[in-house]
Order: sequence, then C-alpha cells, then structure tokens
Amino acid sequence: MPELQATLSRAGYHRAHGGASPALVAQKVAPVQQFSLFSNLSVAYCAEIVSAGHEKQFSRKQIIFLEGDPCAQIWLLLSGCAKVTQIGRNGTEVILRVSGPGDVLGALQCSPVSRQCCTVQVLEACLVLFWDTRFFEAVSARVPVLGRNVAHILQERLKVMEERFREISAEKVASRLK
Repeated sequence: MPELQATLSRAGYHRAHGGASPALVAQKVAPVQQFSLFSNLSVAYCAEIVSAGHEKQFSRKQIIFLEGDPCAQIWLLLSGCAKVTQIGRNGTEVILRVSGPGDVLGALQCSPVSRQCCTVQVLEACLVLFWDTRFFEAVSARVPVLGRNVAHILQERLKVMEERFREISAEKVASRLK
C-alpha cells in the first residue's frame, strides 16, 4: 500500500479530488484492485472510480434492490454475501446465484429508464460500493478497459447460466442432486 500512496501522491491525486489524502484513497483502492471490475485498470482510474462511489452497509436479510426497481445504480459487493433471485411465474423464488466480495450485483450495463431483472437480498452483513448509472456510463466510455471488464463479467455470467441450463435440460435428476 505504500507504493499505491506514493503513486497517488506523485499524481497529485489529493489536489484533484477534493483534498482526499493519498493514504485514505489508497486504503479504499487497494482492496478493489483485485476485483474483476477493476482488472487491468491503472491506479489513477481505479482511484477516480472508487472515490466517486458511495459506500453503504446492509444487515442480514435486508433487500438491496427488488426485481423491477429502476436501474439507478451499479452495485459492487465489497464484503459479505448476498443472494440474487427472480420470482418464477408460479410465484416461487429462484436463486440465480450467491454473490460474494468482488461481485457486481444486478445489471451491469443499464440506464436509468431500465429495470432490475432480479432481487438482491443480504445473507451475511454486507458493505457495498455503488455509483449512479450515468457516472458509470460516462467513465466506461472514457476508459475502454472498464467496458471490457464489464463484458467479461457478463460473459462469465452467461457461461454459468448456459451450464445450468444444459444440466437441467440434459442430465437426470439424480445426478443433479449429488
């Protein structure tokens, strides 16, 4: 982390971003640099994006957002665990995935007029970082690596869903329950 602080200090980051000290910014940036969303991003871009985010704590069983809510924010899970669900036609809850630190919750590329396609409920106390979708779209347009990271995350989600669909369609129930 001292290297990160020195890099931010040399770049004059604290003067350009509201006087936040390089140590404080480095403390927020260091943990998220390992997450897929920030993969291959420069320290400066990572610091800019993280600094623009808002942190929020959620307790167990709290809902972060509901299926059908407006896509007003992009949510990154920093700590804790949350389940991502949809409601089936018969009213039953279907768990799409369980998310942990580093996972982006809900829609990744959405606009304020689109709606969330799932519900996210906290399983274990969470800390999330979130951004307004307009900010995130603007940064993605300016920082192509961020857009590629989003595409990679979406590709991974699709791969998992295709594997699940194949399992449900082609494999016997007994083998799926093992």
